[in-house]
Amino acid sequence: MKNSIFLLILIHLTIFKKSNAQESIKSNTHIRVSGRIVDSKTNNSLPFASIRLSKTDLGFISNEDGEFRLSVESIYTNDTLVFSYVGFKNLRVAVKDLNEQFTTVRLTESIFDLESVEVNPLRAIDIVKKAITKIGQNYQSKPAILDTYYRELVKVDSLFVQFADANCRLYYTAYNISGDLVKSWSNSDKSTGSLPFSDIFSDKIKQGDQQQVIQSRKSNNWQEVRSIFKQNNINFEQFDIPGAALSLSSMDNVKLLNTFLDSLNFDFYHYELEESIQFDDKYCYKIYFKPKKKNIELSFLEGYLLIDKESFAFTSFEYEIPKSHERLLEKANTLELKIRGSKNEYKDDADRKTHKRLMTDYYHRVKVTYRQFENVWYLSSILKKSRYKNSGSHFNEIIFETNSELIVSSIKTQSVYPISKENQFNGFLFHYPSKYNPEFWLSYNTIKASGTFSKALEEIEKKQALDEQFGTIKK
Repeated sequence: MKNSIFLLILIHLTIFKKSNAQESIKSNTHIRVSGRIVDSKTNNSLPFASIRLSKTDLGFISNEDGEFRLSVESIYTNDTLVFSYVGFKNLRVAVKDLNEQFTTVRLTESIFDLESVEVNPLRAIDIVKKAITKIGQNYQSKPAILDTYYRELVKVDSLFVQFADANCRLYYTAYNISGDLVKSWSNSDKSTGSLPFSDIFSDKIKQGDQQQVIQSRKSNNWQEVRSIFKQNNINFEQFDIPGAALSLSSMDNVKLLNTFLDSLNFDFYHYELEESIQFDDKYCYKIYFKPKKKNIELSFLEGYLLIDKESFAFTSFEYEIPKSHERLLEKANTLELKIRGSKNEYKDDADRKTHKRLMTDYYHRVKVTYRQFENVWYLSSILKKSRYKNSGSHFNEIIFETNSELIVSSIKTQSVYPISKENQFNGFLFHYPSKYNPEFWLSYNTIKASGTFSKALEEIEKKQALDEQFGTIKK
């Protein structure tokens, strides 16, 4: 697969303060910068480009159209914004040289011929194996607190049915992988969610990773959705996404060493080194991988890995389920659920009928990136899009689609403590009992939605403004 896989997910650009202050942003204490990141040659937008303050642990990301809008605290006036994108040279711009005018950031392409750079090139699989042996050396060796922005969007057939986002704090344990972890999602505990998620969520909990929801908000158009589908006797809450940011962080394959990074699966994947590429001023191996055989239990993903040539650290990876495997996966990856009719349907609880529903997990697209802070690599962002087919004895077939995104905005490495049990959250974000706090969100910067999320929010707001929905407590 020679071309990068571009995710059709939209991402918010989020910027967090190091502290948890919820004060409204004052223009005299912040420098506001907005613009668009483009290819200097073609003027095409560079989606999901990385932006960071060079002297801090703060990281940002542009949206699908390469646009960004930052509100940088004035204490960072003498710092530098670093713009980076895979295959392009970094561009550094002093914060004090930027103003409130819209800025076009032009990055220059930088691709190198592999043969001219490598004297004795390694085999692709050898590079991957060496990178795995270096994980303990390259990645965090002790727990850290990751301050993150997370959001999720659910679509049923052609209708966007729910949106939720949150500021989540992750207690993220070290990358010292234990060999006794379950490596196959088929053996994981699916009781953590209603869907047949392949997120290995139970493994994340086994590792000691924890999550606290600081603030959250959600749409409130659920009753309208139920009436449209006329499925009042079916609990549509079965379609909720479990685990929020903690669940999505289980896409961190470098930490879990599953699927294409599981040594037991190496014989079932083909790894190919085709080019050397630059990312964040580092020369990286770009290694493509794809299934050798149509064995959906051991190899069903296709994508690429970026590995730093000097440290052998994984800097990012991206993958999807190829179309040739979608049908096979659809046949093999079906979970049968038994759902009881609603209490409203039957007078006596004992008479409530049980309906069969088949849920088929058959499509995923994922992109994961890492960034370096104080010479150590940490998780930076995860984007995921999944699709499920739902059929059963009591309703027509429907397609259920989810978009979920996580951005690590800051990293705390000192005075790190586990999250207290009473503050830990492993449930469904859409049902998290958080009172909407508009003051918090005023100081919590996001970029205007575009692409898929823009379309979704526009549809969800047809009958009621989203800000009003946020302020409605869902019962």
